[in-house]
Amino acid sequence: MRWQYGYPCDLGSTDGQDSARLAGLMRVFNHPDANRFDIFDYIGAYDYLRHPKEINATAFSRDQASCLFAGLYFSKLFYFAREDYQPQNDIIMPSVRGHFKRCAGFKASWFQDLWLWLDVLYSCFIDPLAESNQLICMMKVHSSKAYLKFWCKWNKKWRVSILNYWSENEGAWRGEPELAELMIKTIESDIR
Repeated sequence: MRWQYGYPCDLGSTDGQDSARLAGLMRVFNHPDANRFDIFDYIGAYDYLRHPKEINATAFSRDQASCLFAGLYFSKLFYFAREDYQPQNDIIMPSVRGHFKRCAGFKASWFQDLWLWLDVLYSCFIDPLAESNQLICMMKVHSSKAYLKFWCKWNKKWRVSILNYWSENEGAWRGEPELAELMIKTIESDIR
């Protein structure tokens, strides 16, 4: 992991555009360096900041916001997660809207929880190697561990999907194998 102006950035990236996503995941998985930065700094005056020093700093994607909001949740900063947040140029599925609500300290609807099941099923049986950070954050924040347990049981490639995204598998460029191992180890502990 490299640090840019005191904020975490993927080792393999050339900018800090995904810094908030990384910061959120570091909080969700209790990364040893999570206390080197203040997650509160990702809250701007009028919008969230992907990285305080980046051009287009507030141009969030759905997956970046999902991870940052989970980090706010695990930091017990519920009141800074907005249940009605709309990232730029992204469709917000009901499962993500439910995630935003949970991160803000509210209860998701039955339909939003049902849609999360559809996301889990899709990951397990249709696209098991897809990038899973957003889904993992949604499952970690949910009060029921049934989603995470089902995903780990039926998605036989969940570990590989994490390694493909974060480490050197399949040409991944992010260069964060330690984070990948921490995520896998924590998830394995969660489902015991």
